[in-house]
Amino acid sequence: LNEDRADHQIVAEHYNTSQEQAETMADQAVPEPYSLPDPPSDGVTGLTYVATQNGGKVVLASTSWDGSIRLHDTEQKTHVATKTMDCGPLLSLAPCKSGS
Repeated sequence: LNEDRADHQIVAEHYNTSQEQAETMADQAVPEPYSLPDPPSDGVTGLTYVATQNGGKVVLASTSWDGSIRLHDTEQKTHVATKTMDCGPLLSLAPCKSGS
């Protein structure tokens, strides 16, 4: 196996997909990184994508040391909402099984 084939096999195994789909995924250009608006003032402690209740739009949820949960629409590159908790830093994040 050459290195390109090995990468495709890793992608296929990781995403539980076919070799052909893995080759397509591995050959796609990596998108340019960008900053989302309204980041935390200190540091991000958790990230996950979650589906919203109305219509199933997927947003990026993050937690931070400042005790806030932030939601961002990564397609529109916009800030959706922030909720600051009164319990101190939020060190992890996991969506409910229902996606809410």
